Amino acid sequence: MKCFALMHLGLSFTLMASQVSASQLTSEQKLLDLSQLVGSMKAHYGPLQYKKQALGIDIDKLHAEYQQKVTSSHTNGEFYYQLLRFIAEFKDGHFSGTVPTSHRALVGIETKYIEGKILISRSAYPFLSIGDEILEVDGISASQFLDEYSAYRRFGRTLTTRSMAAYLIGYRPGHLVPVPIAEQLQLKVSKG
Repeated sequence: MKCFALMHLGLSFTLMASQVSASQLTSEQKLLDLSQLVGSMKAHYGPLQYKKQALGIDIDKLHAEYQQKVTSSHTNGEFYYQLLRFIAEFKDGHFSGTVPTSHRALVGIETKYIEGKILISRSAYPFLSIGDEILEVDGISASQFLDEYSAYRRFGRTLTTRSMAAYLIGYRPGHLVPVPIAEQLQLKVSKG
């Protein structure tokens, strides 16, 4: 019989470099930045037509969709993460962006996505073992966590995308994904 455990692990937040104070971008500035990205992609992103024909990824439709998303972002950080999500829509491991921050969150575990499950591959905690399965992260299912964090960085293969998202349970680099505000990570685990 498998037992389930609900754990709270402390997060270690690190600010690697001093944050530069920047003024809040206006909606107009956000729209101009998004348009500049789209224009640059139309001029220089080689697989753009292939993505549209083979995968149905239409940059003009995405541009229209993300105009609303970027203008509804409340902070510069939210805006930057919307740009990462926009770029991730192209499902290209060779095309990505980063947010200008060195903020990150660490917890003493590493995870791997294996056969549709998120398994612990390394742990600094004696109550977590290699092979334990993560069922929930901060109150959402492991699958929902993968879906949410896959939106920031997508690769050509779903397996690669989900593997990267699974790794982000224990390490959240702010230049790739939002860093949690909470000081604890809540996990529901099935002991392996």
